[in-house]
Amino acid sequence: MIKTAPAVKHPSRWHLSEAQIQQFDTQGFLVLHKRIPAALLSMLQDKADVVQANAHAALKQNNLAKDLVFSYAYFQPFLNRVLHFHLWAGIDSLMPLGCPQLLSLAESLCGCDFINTVDLFIYRHKNSEVKLPWHQDLIYQSNKYRVATVGIYLDDSNEGDGALKVIPNTQWHKQDICAIIDNPPKNSIEIKVKAGDIVIHNPMIVHCSESLTKQAVRRTLYYEFRPMAQVVGEETWPEKLLTRRLDLQATALNLYQSSYPQFEQFKWQLAPQWRDERIVAKTLQPFYLTPIPFNTANFCARDLK
Repeated sequence: MIKTAPAVKHPSRWHLSEAQIQQFDTQGFLVLHKRIPAALLSMLQDKADVVQANAHAALKQNNLAKDLVFSYAYFQPFLNRVLHFHLWAGIDSLMPLGCPQLLSLAESLCGCDFINTVDLFIYRHKNSEVKLPWHQDLIYQSNKYRVATVGIYLDDSNEGDGALKVIPNTQWHKQDICAIIDNPPKNSIEIKVKAGDIVIHNPMIVHCSESLTKQAVRRTLYYEFRPMAQVVGEETWPEKLLTRRLDLQATALNLYQSSYPQFEQFKWQLAPQWRDERIVAKTLQPFYLTPIPFNTANFCARDLK
């Protein structure tokens, strides 16, 4: 049985309902339409274009950082992934991480003592032939704590063109992925969304996506949220790394508040022992000095050859 997060004392209109939380727990995913404000969506789209242009320039100069991952098809390079997206996109790109539309989701699922553990950006391009076979993102005790991967879609994702597919209720334990590939499930769901929508999934749910064949590009900004209780004391999550991720969160909240003082703000209720003495910075480089640990995903070994 999942350790449910304590109820938020004063939930906003952006917090998840009990029915939505139950759906996430039962099926392993949740879709929220028209979630990201238009101004933030437009800003992220512009930032994604800049990061892509800069990444290609770095590739031509043979000065590519390990955070930028390319693939090749038809003798062309395609930017696929940007780890530490905000570091490459600039401090203004942090604003979504400070808005109540996003953070209320994290608080609903992980409790007031939540932490953002990953910011990752995925590009999908037509003709890149990049696809993700059935897999689980990581393996953890899904019956003890909620971990939520939140995907902000910057472009539409259409059925029949590489949209995310999930197999509901597969998030409870490690699955035999090869068996799933050999016997495709009849209950898989292909998720259709629009730009500005959010898809939340448990990283243990089995999911996949095919190559993009019609749409020119699809871009998604991913965050991962965990309860502090799930990471505190773990060897792979040293205190220095946790401190830097919390400082990143504090900086995002401050940036959003100063940029949009007229809008509804998120009330950060993180426990004092973690919230006190947070650093609000003007540059992002210090936040990314400690590498983020990545658990090994669960793929079918045949797909890794």
